[in-house]
Amino acid sequence: MEIQLMAAAGYVVAYINPRGSTSYGADFANQIHHAYPGNDYHDLISGVDALIDNGLVDPERLYVTGGSGGGVLTAWIIGKTDRFRAAAVVKPVINWTSFVLTGDLTPFFHKYWFPGLPWEHPEHYFERSPISLAGNVSTPTMVMTGEADWRTPMWESEQFYQAL
Repeated sequence: MEIQLMAAAGYVVAYINPRGSTSYGADFANQIHHAYPGNDYHDLISGVDALIDNGLVDPERLYVTGGSGGGVLTAWIIGKTDRFRAAAVVKPVINWTSFVLTGDLTPFFHKYWFPGLPWEHPEHYFERSPISLAGNVSTPTMVMTGEADWRTPMWESEQFYQAL
């Protein structure tokens, strides 16, 4: 719905399909196995660059947002570049260690998204956490989560807010 509302208001909306989705088969989907957000940044930025190269958007007026997995990617993007004028990080996971140990599907997350438990692979968890890039962020950012959201708990947003 949000995408349609933004488009209806006259914004150019890029809804890019990065690695990890199921739309191009299992090999494409599994490229993020134990690597998310990994190369998603490059997938997303190449889509933005294509819009700029085709004259569809003004590179001085870019805005980035996303919720849940898109919130992770938005926080990751603004930790890697300052080319966006503003960002809305919505329902993100900011720290994979705290998320895996407190989210609503704890037994699932560490078993299928990571090579092991956080204390067995602390570097792996930190390197993939947007909190590791928080010191790079200069983009004006709104951080938003619902208090009753147990899939992407409030404390994930609070960590990013405090870091910023």
